[in-house]
Amino acid sequence: MIQQQNSQYQIPSPVTCTAGQHFDTTTNSCVPDTPQPSQPSDGSVPFHFTAAGDFRDNTNTDENMAANNPAIVLILGDFSYNGNAEQWWSKNMDALENLNVIGVLGNHDDPNDDFLNLWPLNEGKWEFIYKVSNVAFVAFDTEKNDPATIEPLLAQAQADPSVEHIIPFGHKTVFTPTPGNPLKPDADREYFDIFKKYNKIRMILGGHNHFYARMNAVPGTDFIYVTVGNGGANPHQDSGESGSPPKQYVRSNGALHCDVNGDKISCKMISNEGKVWDEFTIAPGNPPASDQDPAQPPNKVKSDQITISQQIPTMITPQISSIIIPKIQSIE
Repeated sequence: MIQQQNSQYQIPSPVTCTAGQHFDTTTNSCVPDTPQPSQPSDGSVPFHFTAAGDFRDNTNTDENMAANNPAIVLILGDFSYNGNAEQWWSKNMDALENLNVIGVLGNHDDPNDDFLNLWPLNEGKWEFIYKVSNVAFVAFDTEKNDPATIEPLLAQAQADPSVEHIIPFGHKTVFTPTPGNPLKPDADREYFDIFKKYNKIRMILGGHNHFYARMNAVPGTDFIYVTVGNGGANPHQDSGESGSPPKQYVRSNGALHCDVNGDKISCKMISNEGKVWDEFTIAPGNPPASDQDPAQPPNKVKSDQITISQQIPTMITPQISSIIIPKIQSIE
C-alpha cells in the first residue's frame, strides 16, 4: 500500500520594504509612498492667490500672476491707462483669461463700467466680499473714497466663523513707506480707523504708487500695508529708491504671490524675471517685521472744526488710537 503524502500550499513570506516605501501588488515590488498633503486643523483648504496693480501695457505680469495656478487673482486698479478695457484684457492680460479674477477701481480706469464688465465675480460692484476657503477678500473703492461704505462688509466678514483672515484691497494707499521721499497718501485716513477695529485683518493691499513696498504694522495693530503697484507702469522716480534699497521696497515689475494654509499666509514678491525680492509670513497676532515704516502724514490737516498737527503713525499710542477725526483733508 502506497502512502500518499499530503501536500500543503506554502504562503510566501511577506515582503518587507524600507521606510518610506510599500509593497505594490501590481508590480510585485516596493514603491515609494505617496505623501498625503497636509490639511489645516481648522478644516480649511490651502490655496494660492496673487495680486498686482498699475499695469499699463505690460504683457509679462499676467504670465507671472498665472504661473502658480492661483485660486483667485486680485487686480489692484489702474488697469490700462488708455480706456479700452477689452483690448487691454485680450492683448495684455490673456494669461488670466480662464482664472478667477476680481478687481478694484483705480483713478485711471475710465469708463469704469467697461472694466467692471471684465470680471463677473465682482457682481457689478467695486465694493464686495469674495471668500476663498478661510479668507475673506474685501474690495473697497478709493475713488468713491467713503470709508463708511466698507465697514458693513468688514463687520460681516469678522462675524463669519468660517473666516480666519480678512484681506481688504483697494487702489489708493493710506500709508506710503519711509525712509526715502514717500509719495503723499491718497486714500482717506479714516480707513485706518475702521480697519483697526477688526482683529481678523492681516494685511491691506493697494497699488497706485508704482513700486512694491511692505511696511511695518502701526503700533497697536497687527495688520501690515503692502503696496503692489509695480505691475508694469513707469516706476515713480520720486519714490526714494536709490543705491541699495531695502528688499521690502523695489520698483522691479512683478506680482505678489501668497499661499494660505490654515492660520498662516506666506507671501513672496516675484519679479517678472523670476527673482524673489521679498518674502514674509503672516499669522494672527504676529505681523512680519520690515525695514520700512509707514511714512508720516502731511504736517497739517484740516477738518470741519479744527486744524491739528499729526504725529508719525509709529508714534500712535493706545491712549489716542481710538480718536477719529471726521473727513480729514490734506492741506496742499
